[in-house]
Amino acid sequence: MRDITVGMNKCKLELGNKTHVGDINQAALLDESNGVSTSGSSGQAAIDLKYDWYQNVTHAFISYKIRRGGKQLKDGGLIVKFDEKQVILENSSNGEVLATIDLGNPINCAESTYNCTAYKVELKLAKAVKNENWSGVESGSSSSAVAPPISGKAPGYPSSSKNKKDWSTVDKAIVKETGNDKPEGDEALNGLFK
Repeated sequence: MRDITVGMNKCKLELGNKTHVGDINQAALLDESNGVSTSGSSGQAAIDLKYDWYQNVTHAFISYKIRRGGKQLKDGGLIVKFDEKQVILENSSNGEVLATIDLGNPINCAESTYNCTAYKVELKLAKAVKNENWSGVESGSSSSAVAPPISGKAPGYPSSSKNKKDWSTVDKAIVKETGNDKPEGDEALNGLFK
């Protein structure tokens, strides 16, 4: 999309100045200098609508890259509105909606937070149902079965035997047995001189 806009800007440059043929670099700079913008608003903050996300058992994390105006957003220019099934990112200076996410799973609004730097916006969404594995963030994606709770019991070792063996008791028996061994070789000889 940006390549098409730059090409159109090059044509505007050439049509506007009959004596000079503009180059592609001037056309790329035309976005900021003449107020022509790829997103429709000049000089305003804009974020990339593509996002990265990951999750753990209690939260889902969403990260947006800021295309321009990051300093403005970082310095209090960003308003994030959390709703149970929707998150809205707004520019506080003009009320422009920068991004909207319709969530596929409910969140806990009170525990959800965000962090804005000059280069990215990071959302930390608290899951309404803990231990739930989300298949995606946006509506249309559903959550899968609830993950089993983590117990304090140590995991068992895999075995093809039908009879399960408690290896911790075997380990204790070996330690006890080696403690009763008589010293041999140099160790026995050193014991005689003590």
